Amino acid sequence: MNVTTRGMLFLVGLAATMLGPASALGFQQTMTCTQSGLYACEPGEEPKAVHWNARCVRYRINENGTNNFTRTSKDVPAIEELRRSVAQSFAAWTQVPCSDMTLVDGGLTSHTNANFDPKEPDQNSNLVIWRDQGWSQVASARAFALTSVTFNPRNGVIADADIEVNTEFYKFSAGEEPKANHVDMRNTMTHEVGHFIGLDHTEVREATMFSTAPVGETAKRSLHPDDIEGLCTTYPSSGEETQRQCNSASDFPSGDDLDLDGGVCTVTGIDASPPSSMALALLSILGLLGLAAHRKTATPCKH
Repeated sequence: MNVTTRGMLFLVGLAATMLGPASALGFQQTMTCTQSGLYACEPGEEPKAVHWNARCVRYRINENGTNNFTRTSKDVPAIEELRRSVAQSFAAWTQVPCSDMTLVDGGLTSHTNANFDPKEPDQNSNLVIWRDQGWSQVASARAFALTSVTFNPRNGVIADADIEVNTEFYKFSAGEEPKANHVDMRNTMTHEVGHFIGLDHTEVREATMFSTAPVGETAKRSLHPDDIEGLCTTYPSSGEETQRQCNSASDFPSGDDLDLDGGVCTVTGIDASPPSSMALALLSILGLLGLAAHRKTATPCKH
């Protein structure tokens, strides 16, 4: 089998007027493959929605935080201010009556690797981390953030999701009011959490999962009805109050859920196409954010 990791990048992007008129297509689920394009399905392969099997998933926050953001209070430790901002972004996706999906802060961790290794379950985390240095090893310097979701392309079951934020090249703010020339942490993070749970970009401009946003925007902190529809379609509520065990950071889906068949696959590379030089010139001038997809593809396992 293949274990596939797909990520979404926050990039300096084209102006909305260059993207064409808004569409009423509505929310999009991330699929294991697409009918055409870069991630086209193989002959006979059917696309499946990428999703968590568990309805309660823990994420963990790297304990180092970041130095490259503007704090709102010197009385609150920097890591706690960041942690609160992240928690608010995850909570935006869990405080919806039509879904029973729960995303829980599992605490701080020293883990720094945003990947998934089925051979080392104790080293796996659904990680949120800020990259104050070494971002060029993660993605383009133009990228604001990267969410990588590792899933089984046979059934779409997610094994791991990691959010990395580019604090090497960009200044972020974590307060209620955005700062001039700062990227809003919650605006960015709430969008990335959508990818974390398996949603892709929508054509609805007002939605959190729309692919562009001006610097300093805060509208994506809260969900649009289109985002809510995507959430509740993927994780509908049973309508019953049930006691669910919340998976710890290292309690990943079972081998049966992941359909591992006793095989282990390792990530071998990143397939990402950079924008054209003409586009980059326009993007730098316009100063907007965009999102582009890339995939890390694992080598096939032989059984």
